[in-house]
Amino acid sequence: MDYYNMKMVKEMFEVIRGDMNQSNTNFDKVLLEMTRMKEENKKLILQVTKQDKRIFELERVVRMNTVIMKGTADNENEKESDTREIISKTVQKIGVNVDNAKDIVEIKRIGRFIQEKARPIFLKVEKEQTKSRILKNAKALRGFNIWTEENYPRSVREERRNLIT
Repeated sequence: MDYYNMKMVKEMFEVIRGDMNQSNTNFDKVLLEMTRMKEENKKLILQVTKQDKRIFELERVVRMNTVIMKGTADNENEKESDTREIISKTVQKIGVNVDNAKDIVEIKRIGRFIQEKARPIFLKVEKEQTKSRILKNAKALRGFNIWTEENYPRSVREERRNLIT
């Protein structure tokens, strides 16, 4: 090889070395950014986990004094006063004395009306004792095809459904 070819090869190696150094620098920057993003991701996952726990606890507190009653007669033009009357009669059947004005905080049908299908009733009571008595004495409703259940969050209901099946 002559001197001229050697010089060109040497220059090419220098260019390649410069390109490799630049590539290494870029690669280091990418690795550093990826490490930073992984740390940020870990922090966000921890934050979301904490928030999920807080939301679950808040749902539990909000649902503490609520009951769902299913199987009661339903009609399309039912008003809240009609629903209160149904609840009052049903609760009397099981031997729980409830003052509609004081003990029952909120009553409403859940969902939209569908012919020949009774919508569940959401019932929120003032005291947890009232809720406990309703759930405990609900066995007396067996002959009437009416049942009560606790108002669990969706995640708990799904978990319970999976355990049953």
